[in-house]
Amino acid sequence: MLIVVRLGSHIPLPGIDKQALANLFAQVVSRSLFLDLFLPGALSRFSLFALGIMPYINASIIMSLLQSVVPLFEQWAKEGQEGRSKLNRNIISMGNSSAWFNTSCRN
Repeated sequence: MLIVVRLGSHIPLPGIDKQALANLFAQVVSRSLFLDLFLPGALSRFSLFALGIMPYINASIIMSLLQSVVPLFEQWAKEGQEGRSKLNRNIISMGNSSAWFNTSCRN
C-alpha cells in the first residue's frame, strides 16, 4: 500500500502548468511547506494523490447525515454487515466522484 501511495504522489495531474505552480509555491513558501509535510511532496508536485483522503472523509460524513433523511440508507445501516457493505460501496463511489469533481474543477 505504501508503494502505491508513493507512486501516486509522483504522478502529475494532466493540464497543470508546472512553471506557474512553481511560481505559486515560491510566493507562499511557509504555508505550502507546512501542507507538504502531510502529503509527502504530493502537493508541491500537484500529483494524483494531492487530495489525500479528504474526498473519502467528506463522503463518509455526507452518507452519515443522509442515513437520517433517506429511508433506504437507514434500512441498510440496520441490516448489519451486509447493509454496511452497501453503504461502504456508496461511500467509495461518492468519494471517487468528489475527487474527480475536485480535480476537474482545478484545471
